[in-house]
Amino acid sequence: MNSDWALSSAACSKPRSPPYGGRSGVARARGNGTSLRYVPYYERVLSSMKIKLIACEIAFRELCLYAAQARNVVDVQFLPKGLHDIPTKDMVARLQAEVDRANEGGYEAIVLAYGLCNNGTIGLSSPRVPLIIPRAHDCITFFLGARQRYRQHFDNNPGTFYRSPGWFERNFANVDGTVMEKLGLNKTYEEYVAKYGEENAKFIMETMGNP
Repeated sequence: MNSDWALSSAACSKPRSPPYGGRSGVARARGNGTSLRYVPYYERVLSSMKIKLIACEIAFRELCLYAAQARNVVDVQFLPKGLHDIPTKDMVARLQAEVDRANEGGYEAIVLAYGLCNNGTIGLSSPRVPLIIPRAHDCITFFLGARQRYRQHFDNNPGTFYRSPGWFERNFANVDGTVMEKLGLNKTYEEYVAKYGEENAKFIMETMGNP
């Protein structure tokens, strides 16, 4: 992933003193890429950071892969996709509660894998641990790799509705009180057929972007 990331308090990738007099190194972001300097394996283990990653479950596969390959210790916590569909204040409260818990977990940085989804990151605070939030509109920015690429795709394909494999895999109601539920738009195709007829049911599903 090559998205732009913003630190809300302090930098979390500071180099550390190398153990046993060995070499040390750090990854530094430069423009759209990252430059890496070799660090011996034992140094990576002994000097790795402990990071808490809080993310939407639609990125389960991708983030598990990156966490497994990371030089740092990354504890990943996935939250329900349905948080995008509840009132903004409720999503903010849920994320703030998770950030508060992470502050007590001995972590050196907290990363939120959320964009502007439902404005759920507005007003979040982390009193003791650096909180990192991506400069991204939504998760599609993550998957496309950068804000510039995201803007280019949307400018070239106006009106396109993007979905990821994780969105389809977890396209079910997992929280109560969602906007879709309140509008009566959380029904199955069969339920729409029974209520409105087959032709109208197909139209409703296509309009909502469901296959």
